[in-house]
Amino acid sequence: MIRRLLMGNMFCREEAPTGGGEGGGSAAPPPAGGTPPATPPAGGDGATEVPKLFSGGNDAPPAGGEPPADTGSSDTPPAEGKSLADYLSDPQKLSEFRKQMGIPDAPEAYKFDAPEGLDDSMKALLAKAGVDYGIAPGAMAGLVKDFTAAQAMADAAAEQSYQQDVGKQFKDLQSEWGQDFKAHCDSAAVAAKKLCQMAGVDPSVLSQRGIDDNAALVKVFYKVSELLGEGAMKGLGNEQFRSGMEEARRIESDPTHPLHEAYMNYSHPNHAYANSQYDRLMGIQGFTQ
Repeated sequence: MIRRLLMGNMFCREEAPTGGGEGGGSAAPPPAGGTPPATPPAGGDGATEVPKLFSGGNDAPPAGGEPPADTGSSDTPPAEGKSLADYLSDPQKLSEFRKQMGIPDAPEAYKFDAPEGLDDSMKALLAKAGVDYGIAPGAMAGLVKDFTAAQAMADAAAEQSYQQDVGKQFKDLQSEWGQDFKAHCDSAAVAAKKLCQMAGVDPSVLSQRGIDDNAALVKVFYKVSELLGEGAMKGLGNEQFRSGMEEARRIESDPTHPLHEAYMNYSHPNHAYANSQYDRLMGIQGFTQ
């Protein structure tokens, strides 16, 4: 649409009205009442001059004559997909137009201020479009900047909508589970990590978008935790199991815990020990297929 508007403005013409007859004819008499005609006839002393805003000339054919020769331009706005060369078929005119607009003849020489993060393949595609469709580099920079800003706004709106949907799902789940919500979520997390261990999959996959924030999956993993028996599978009662889980949570989130630094830092010499303690407390360690 933008390209059509730009190209349409470049090549539209202000047509001059055709004259009445060939010069020398007398004007029609005024109608009864003495009121002169609204528009003086062409060729008369009071003929109206039509401004030639874009064409620089009058292309209207003389009365009874042949239409003007095709100069390589068009009065019709370009159809989508048409390039500048299709409407300026004269190579010299095409070159002059590009020169006036600061448009090089080759895409490789087309330079415009691109926003940070735009990859080279997209820059090359836009440069070719700029040459083909007669878009000045400054105009291209403005179009890309505006589009990028609009896309960022759309992405932010989509993210906000996504987060609102996730929040609603977990709010509904909390209403469903009531005071057991936190305990059930913890059980679901343990079951998910057990399944990862059984399958030989890195548990970090559970933190990926669409898994970690999926309330439906939390319900599924909680059901799995019931099938696996949670801590009872290791001979632990629920209270003992939950106590170990709380300790594991401290290792993971409390900087004052003695094992926190080793657990969080993969290069720490005691990381393997801290990780094994965390797994033991979470009821993960020792489960196989």
